[in-house]
Amino acid sequence: MTLAFFAAEGAENGLEFTIVRPFNWMGPRMDFIPGIDGPSEGVPRVLACFSNNLLRREPLKLVDGGESQRTFVYIKDAIEAVLLMIENPARANGHIFNVGNPNNEVTVRQLAEMMTKVSEKGILGK
Repeated sequence: MTLAFFAAEGAENGLEFTIVRPFNWMGPRMDFIPGIDGPSEGVPRVLACFSNNLLRREPLKLVDGGESQRTFVYIKDAIEAVLLMIENPARANGHIFNVGNPNNEVTVRQLAEMMTKVSEKGILGK
């Protein structure tokens, strides 16, 4: 179902809804690195993929040149946002919340460059 469906049902039939659209949440135990701290199958998200490649000294793989953008938010901040919605259902009703931090928006290429610099300084993996 689309977001428009929920909005229309809310307006016409009084459907109560709150939609949470999580962006890229990051923090401790956010994902697995295949074969290191998780199953060897499956595909982790971009931070774990890049971490895995850097730890193994493998090149970072960019899809379509890494031009797609990602917005990151720390897990504690994201949980606080969701808890506010849960604790205030009347205020959250009928709304769609993008849970992310627009100040942390980067292209995947920029993220790869930042993580490579951090890895070269010896910070990653310590």
